[in-house]
Amino acid sequence: MKALVFLNKKNDYSKKIVLFLRKKKFKIKIIWSGENYENLSKKIGSWKGDFIFHLSSYYKIPQKTLNKAKKLSINFHTALPKYPGRGGYSWALFNEDKYYGITVHKINNKIDNGKIIYVSKFIISNSESLDSLIQKTKFFQFVTFKKIINE
Repeated sequence: MKALVFLNKKNDYSKKIVLFLRKKKFKIKIIWSGENYENLSKKIGSWKGDFIFHLSSYYKIPQKTLNKAKKLSINFHTALPKYPGRGGYSWALFNEDKYYGITVHKINNKIDNGKIIYVSKFIISNSESLDSLIQKTKFFQFVTFKKIINE
């Protein structure tokens, strides 16, 4: 199986995701997240394959790229569905939410708008800081990714 994978080098779990996919015999092309205005066409090139996986990347994937995935394009969004886009961590802490999580959804041409496949929730502790919530979320994103791929 071939996958196009959007990752962020600042996420400590990105390398683990790459190793996990290779262990599962995926042939992967990795797009490391940079600035939103970069020309993705050059980076993606003529890739065609089975899956697109988007994790902790700031890119909005163009429709013509989404059309190149034969099976599925999915995003592992680092927030619950009520917080699309960026800033979910801060909103959850500001609103004193009891839970946070990962939303796995199909990618369409809008931000964090596609059909939800799976939601993973975890408790926000009373002593949670922004940094600790970000780290906990990265861990749960990795665990959720492995669960979805294994299924």
